[in-house]
Amino acid sequence: MIASALFYPAKLARADLVSLVHGQPLSIPLDVVQLDDPAPHRAERELAVPFLPGMDDIEVAEARLALRAGSRQVDTEDYKVTANGSQGIFLSLPAPARLRKVELTYTLPAPPPPNLHVVVRAATPANGGFTGGAPLFAEPSFGRPGPMFSPVLAGMSASELGGNRRLLTLPSVLGQAWLIQLAVGTSATELAPQDIVPSVQRVMLDATPRNLSVVLLGDAGEVKLWNNPEALLPDAGEQEVSFTPLASKELAATLARQNASTATASPTLPVRLRFDADTVSAVDITARALVAEYLVRPLGPDRLVQRLAGSPVPLALQAPAGLTPRSSQLRLTVKHLGRELNGASPEPPPAPPGGGVRVDQARQVAAAVVPAPLGGAAAGSVLRLASARLHLAAAEAAEAVLELRADVAGSPGAAAAPPVVRQLAAGVSDWIEFELAEPVAVIAGQAPLWLTLRVNKGQIRWFAVPGPVTGTRVSTDRGQTWGPPDARLMPAGPLLAQVFHVVPGPPAAPEIRVQDGGGVSKATVALTAAPGSGTEWVADGALPAAAHALLGARPGQGKVTTTLQLFSRSALDVTVESLVLRYDPFAMSA
Repeated sequence: MIASALFYPAKLARADLVSLVHGQPLSIPLDVVQLDDPAPHRAERELAVPFLPGMDDIEVAEARLALRAGSRQVDTEDYKVTANGSQGIFLSLPAPARLRKVELTYTLPAPPPPNLHVVVRAATPANGGFTGGAPLFAEPSFGRPGPMFSPVLAGMSASELGGNRRLLTLPSVLGQAWLIQLAVGTSATELAPQDIVPSVQRVMLDATPRNLSVVLLGDAGEVKLWNNPEALLPDAGEQEVSFTPLASKELAATLARQNASTATASPTLPVRLRFDADTVSAVDITARALVAEYLVRPLGPDRLVQRLAGSPVPLALQAPAGLTPRSSQLRLTVKHLGRELNGASPEPPPAPPGGGVRVDQARQVAAAVVPAPLGGAAAGSVLRLASARLHLAAAEAAEAVLELRADVAGSPGAAAAPPVVRQLAAGVSDWIEFELAEPVAVIAGQAPLWLTLRVNKGQIRWFAVPGPVTGTRVSTDRGQTWGPPDARLMPAGPLLAQVFHVVPGPPAAPEIRVQDGGGVSKATVALTAAPGSGTEWVADGALPAAAHALLGARPGQGKVTTTLQLFSRSALDVTVESLVLRYDPFAMSA
């Protein structure tokens, strides 16, 4: 079975090459290599896969050919005829070959003798001449000597060409010299040669490649892949030519060159091969394989470190438009930071926030949260808070200060922990985590805890989601008094805030989701505990099938950006060690 690989003459017209890439048959036989005159007898071919733009690399699993001597009848003038006295002629060649046809001219006496046969015998050199051996063929042949035998000396035919010309057709007999005679007899054992000397008009051989070699024509020069110094006979069967490592190197170099070129790229990504022989001949390609996959590293070649903590983190993938990966390889290492999103803090909405409340040096803002008990615990149980995250934006550089305060009559009261200061760069708009210097113990499920925000410099905006304005307080006297916000100044609803509690004991394996930009398609990443660590995990898997489909549905030319997201309720340091997309070279033509 011929594997999916293109094989064609190196100078094939571009239009034909495009047709071949798209699976349309050509009128020329592609799996027969003709080694023609003039010498040196050679032919260049390309073993290739379709070229797909936007690929970073190519990986070759197998590159090979299987070949055998092909059938090609050629006329030769490189022969010698020597008379065997008056009884026939010796036909000799300079080297062993397969004799296929001989055109003879001879005159028969009148009347012709009865039971006349044309006989071909093997011949061997002797004393500067030749000696005839046993008969090989006779035309006409003799009948079967018994019901379990074939006709005697059968296999050769003779055709009358008119006048005194006759064409002998032999079953491609291997040799270097033959004795051709006319003889009479009613059986093979009674054959007697006649005094007739034919002349030879034409000799045709079943050409066999001699000193056949297959050469790879690469960037670094020529590399001989295979060679048969003697005649390659059909009886030798298939010959394997394997060159996987060299093909991998050549295709990678060619891919880089075509990607860097501004000229129109070839429709294929080829390995160029040359077939050389000392004789005009044909080579049949009985099998060919170029098993390869294109690789794309959509995050680039370097590792990517991300902090996951309760909100989606974008993963911008640069991948070819309109092509669906056949598979992918995603390798992550994960370190648990010992805190998780508290049950009182929902996941952020998929749509970005549209508005919020201003915080500046004259205006402080507070949001109430009621920490939820840990799984299985009752209201009134104690947990330890480790951090809070707020969705903030700063048009210019700012210094934000977060304080955790107890509740007093529905407003912020005394500080429950030392303030946490964060510097915000100009233009930032994201979730900002305020990690406490030391976790603080709080009572879950009862009185609210207030997250109060002020600035030492600059101005920031604390985003909110649409809905009723509850649990929000504003102070314009440096936190001495607090009141509800003016609805005209804060048209949105609850402020976006999260709290993280300390995970008691060794953490369980965290859940990491891969989802699309809208959060519609979600799949979890399977994690395996890292040996010798209670806080680290690894993932060796793939992107979900829905992500592959999303990449394949992207329109455009070349590489385009598709944004996926990673999400976890646990606070994690995630390192994307590698992400590789694999593409079928024949995906476009399919």
